[in-house]
Amino acid sequence: MPDGPEKDAALAGLAEKETLRKLKEEIEAERARIDAMPDSPEKDAALDGLAEKEVQSKLRQEIEAERARIDIMPDGPEKDAALAALAEKEYLLKLIRKAKEDI
Repeated sequence: MPDGPEKDAALAGLAEKETLRKLKEEIEAERARIDAMPDSPEKDAALDGLAEKEVQSKLRQEIEAERARIDIMPDGPEKDAALAALAEKEYLLKLIRKAKEDI
């Protein structure tokens, strides 16, 4: 593929898929670790943290799928509306990440 915006978009998509794969592996490993813990407040807190990671992972997957769908849409008002909705989801993910960093 020649250099250009299409190649950049494809590389960004691959990087996002790799990030999602790693996040899924982390979630699975953390779930196994938590499942082995005895019932306790610490286990409850760990489950809450795991749920947050799962929400982030799901949102990232939705963003990736939406981005792929939008990429093949013809230019026009529908694509503009879809891009605006995608930007809102991306902003939500950014807020979630920032809130997690602030804690």
